[in-house]
Amino acid sequence: MESDKKICVEWNNVGQPVGLGGRSLSTFLGIVARNASKLPIDIPIWNKISKTHIEDVWDFIKRMYDVGKSEKK
Repeated sequence: MESDKKICVEWNNVGQPVGLGGRSLSTFLGIVARNASKLPIDIPIWNKISKTHIEDVWDFIKRMYDVGKSEKK
């Protein structure tokens, strides 16, 4: 993939990613979730994850994907 091109993600009416971009995003998120430097596995309560980790992961996703107006949920 060219460095200036992002994969476009479309969303259905309930906020789920669909189509080729949605499938690609789902696969990518699975890879990110297994990356301990992005999402540490030793956090006992996931809603207590630091804002730094959340923003880092969100920026990482947005570098690869055009998520449109979905925003992080």
